[in-house]
Amino acid sequence: MNTQNINQENLSRQPKPQRQQKAKRQKASPYRYLLILAVVTIIAVVSIIAAVSANIKYRRQQKAYVEAGISNPAYSMDVANKMAQAAEAQGRQAVLDNMRESFSNGTSTISYLKKTFTDKIVFADDGRYVFVDINKSLPMHNLNLSAFSKDDRGFMNYSDAAIQTHRGIDVSKYQGDIDWSQVKTDGIEYAFLRVGYRSYGTGIIKEDESFKTNAAGAIQNGLNVGAYFFSQAITTAEAEEEADFVINTLKPFKINYPVVIDVEEIVNDSYRQENLSQGELTDAVIAFCERIKAAGYTPMIYANIKGFASLVDISRLTAYDKWYADYNQTPYIPYDISIWQYSESGKVNGISTNVDLNISFKTW
Repeated sequence: MNTQNINQENLSRQPKPQRQQKAKRQKASPYRYLLILAVVTIIAVVSIIAAVSANIKYRRQQKAYVEAGISNPAYSMDVANKMAQAAEAQGRQAVLDNMRESFSNGTSTISYLKKTFTDKIVFADDGRYVFVDINKSLPMHNLNLSAFSKDDRGFMNYSDAAIQTHRGIDVSKYQGDIDWSQVKTDGIEYAFLRVGYRSYGTGIIKEDESFKTNAAGAIQNGLNVGAYFFSQAITTAEAEEEADFVINTLKPFKINYPVVIDVEEIVNDSYRQENLSQGELTDAVIAFCERIKAAGYTPMIYANIKGFASLVDISRLTAYDKWYADYNQTPYIPYDISIWQYSESGKVNGISTNVDLNISFKTW
């Protein structure tokens, strides 16, 4: 909060001394008093006549408005001001009533703020609410939010035929041994596999222990396969190093879906990227994506609402596909996205643990 120091000026003025004049008082003539009384009487009569005339004119005007069928006739300034004040008070009360009803019905604070501030992106961050202007010059999605619904197994469906959607998952070593045949039979069309990560503490790059096994199994069973890398690059050189590691690790496999840079903050712990500016992190993301693109893959960026609205400058990333994480009933982001990760607790045949569920709005 910016604090402003307000300097007050002393506007009081000392009265000018008046000259003392000595003069002899003369006795006033009675005709003088009569003349003054006559003038005052005339002024009073004229004022009364003017007031009556104005009132008659006002009533005639009001009657003319009514006869003409005008539902909101003119009002005097005093009446108009009182009406404006009453409307303002009524508006404030309406807002309070709406808030009370929403919160009583179980609406969360963040949900209410998102619904109220429709020209902003609103998200919670470290005990506060952040409001970011929506950049309307950027490509927006054309998704019909009312067309989203989950089935009894928790899979997201989209009923608007204008966009064909596709069901997918993303996995890492934490999903354990996967029966990819059952995954395919369960209607999963594609899978993003974690190829590796950079340690957010030491900065060492490591391969995901299950990547090669998962890649071979998914490809063998006919799934479309993409890959993602958890980045902690703090320079463009490190981002290119991460991309080179990914490219070399992917060479033995047919990866036909995008190769993704995973941009995430680490909650409740310090991490390498936490002191990067928005511009510095965006530079690193672009360096990774361009390196991946040069190797013949489709680059993609993964982030949640804070990531896309605040951590990176999304206006510089329009050339790349977006993979958006949001575990609400509909995707909150206004910008164009290619994939929505809508659950981190999905159940899929062939996988014994919870798994991330995704719905994509295009193919590659």
